[in-house]
Amino acid sequence: MSESDAVRRWELRILSSIKKEAKSEKKIAKDISLNALTTSQLITGLMAKDYIERILIKGRIRRYSYTEEFAITQEGLVALEELTRRNSPWNLLTESIRQESYELPLKMTMGAVRITYKLAKFILKP
Repeated sequence: MSESDAVRRWELRILSSIKKEAKSEKKIAKDISLNALTTSQLITGLMAKDYIERILIKGRIRRYSYTEEFAITQEGLVALEELTRRNSPWNLLTESIRQESYELPLKMTMGAVRITYKLAKFILKP
């Protein structure tokens, strides 16, 4: 698994976490079981891709205080759906079979050569 795959996996978890409701950075980090610093960096990257937007909520007690929450955008929903579909077990299985299909004739040929060699070695044994 490459580093970019791991990042995509965490991004997918963040997008899934805020799919239904906007959440604070701290709550997102708790939901996905990742430290706050790394979560913050991933959220910043998702904001740069326009998958997440920041919402400022005015404080109830103090006039000038606010809290930040993050919500998924329309582009984020599309990306989440695409990543979820692409990473589904069925699609991973068909992709694996597709990749193996190119290697299958070579594997079968090598297997046939090995069997032929062992058979010839057995028959020609003194």
